[in-house]
Amino acid sequence: MRDNIRPIRLQWIDMAKGLGILLMILGHMHVGQPIRDFIYSFHMIMFVMISGYLYKENVELKQYVPRKIKALLIPYLMTNVISYFVRLFMLHRAGMFTVSGALGILRAQIMTTLGGSSFYAKHFITIETCGPIWFVTFLFCIVIFYALLNRLRMKNKVVQDIVYLVVLLSLAWGGKMYALYNGFLPWNLDVVPIGMIFYHIGVMVRRYQVLERIRRYYIWAALLLIWLAFYERTGSIIFATREYLGFPYSILISVCGSLVVMLAMKELEHAKFAKYPSCFFAWVGSNSMIILAIHTIEFVHIEWIEHLQERIGNVWLSFVIYAIVVLLCTFAYIIGKKYVLKFFKKVIKR
Repeated sequence: MRDNIRPIRLQWIDMAKGLGILLMILGHMHVGQPIRDFIYSFHMIMFVMISGYLYKENVELKQYVPRKIKALLIPYLMTNVISYFVRLFMLHRAGMFTVSGALGILRAQIMTTLGGSSFYAKHFITIETCGPIWFVTFLFCIVIFYALLNRLRMKNKVVQDIVYLVVLLSLAWGGKMYALYNGFLPWNLDVVPIGMIFYHIGVMVRRYQVLERIRRYYIWAALLLIWLAFYERTGSIIFATREYLGFPYSILISVCGSLVVMLAMKELEHAKFAKYPSCFFAWVGSNSMIILAIHTIEFVHIEWIEHLQERIGNVWLSFVIYAIVVLLCTFAYIIGKKYVLKFFKKVIKR
């Protein structure tokens, strides 16, 4: 039985992911608070909802878990391995390379990889942040725990949805309190329950065909107005730093914003005037994991964006240059990987 891996990619979903990953890069720059609040009101939440939207309920764990390990954890591990060698290169470049230093960095990188955390944890102070790639461990825990939760099925789907949301809201509140007084947990387990709320909402969006229903102009406009009118007042839910401003009301606002953007991408997919932008965002979204890995390595170890912004003095121009560099690196990786695979196939045939 197949799990939630689709044989055919949906372009509008890739477009939404493409927009989200670019906004993630912008959000990591020194932008003004209004821009940052707008970005964090939906972009990572939309990623989680999209994952839930693609979930298939009749999933067998023995097939599902290995595929999620391959899709999420393998890229995560590869990114951390590359990070280690980048750290060694930076150490060598500074003229400080020693064997003991390399072993110390290896030990630290292993702890970082095992921790999978977005920031330092109070009770796990030896675990460093793994950078933006933390989101992968967060998403992995969400999809696995949700698949386990979904074993508890009920005949009445509406009752099941209500029970799921009540349970997850309770766990999310508990995780919020734990993070507030005790610090973050490895693999972001304290914030996983609130991520599961948005994941389950994504499941319900597909089950009840919410996007098809809100295509009516007045419903879409109402969601847009609610989002734009209240996201600054309620605040954003920021997974990485455990900011739950306006919780639980911010859940509703974030869902409204995510639905508006998801539907906008779905409509733009078929708009003739948006053919080239649609293709661009779809390409970015289909390679979002590669972009996240590249962004993690350069964001954590190179830190050149601050110097770029200081020299240019314009956040939007800096963002364009920054995004172009990251996307060019992504393109180079894709092309390089293609030729490397061809080479090894020829070697094996011989």
